[in-house]
Amino acid sequence: MAYTITDRKTLVGARYCSVDNRIAAQLKFINKTGQEETCYVFRNQEKFSFDEDIEKQGVVVTLWNTQKLVFALARDK
Repeated sequence: MAYTITDRKTLVGARYCSVDNRIAAQLKFINKTGQEETCYVFRNQEKFSFDEDIEKQGVVVTLWNTQKLVFALARDK
């Protein structure tokens, strides 16, 4: 079952996973162009702030954080 959460993304799956030995939520989306995107959400333990895009091996990862959570949205370029 899929859930449309905005006009731009549809949630198609979710599970727990590990990111750098941290428990994280992994959310799979399909965007309006049909491209798959994966969002990882985990606890911000370092207490630092960042907003940036990283590109590596054809994957773009957008990172941002709140005071308590880190978000990483990954998609093919």
